[in-house]
Amino acid sequence: MTIRQEQRKGHRAVEELVRDAFWDIYHPGCYEHLVVHRLRDDGCFINHSLSMARELGIKAVFIEGDLAFYQRCGFSSADMYGIYEDEGRTPNPCFLAKELSPGFLEDKRGIYRKPCPYFVTDEDVEAYDRFFPPRQKGVPSRPV
Repeated sequence: MTIRQEQRKGHRAVEELVRDAFWDIYHPGCYEHLVVHRLRDDGCFINHSLSMARELGIKAVFIEGDLAFYQRCGFSSADMYGIYEDEGRTPNPCFLAKELSPGFLEDKRGIYRKPCPYFVTDEDVEAYDRFFPPRQKGVPSRPV
């Protein structure tokens, strides 16, 4: 396997893969492919492997994902470190953290706010989906 920086010519293939992977998982259809598309133009998006992140001196990584999947990569629930996704300090089982420098998050506390590209409307998704092959929306397998 070769790990490399994503290249512009691969953007569409990545978005199709993300669309296929998330289709009907959390809600009918999906919006994750549009979020990926918008994140590329936002300064918060870092597209690196964990080993590359470590080499760059990044001390911790936060993602949103399925703990059952990402736990095998060393991620755990971010609220375990006292870092929450909202002001109400409500644990979100999909907001995950991984220390790349052991102990880095020990004395850290904070609130994560999703970057603007995460906030998409149904209309935004419908418009963007016109650039993809048509697909029937179904019943989510894991509704939120």
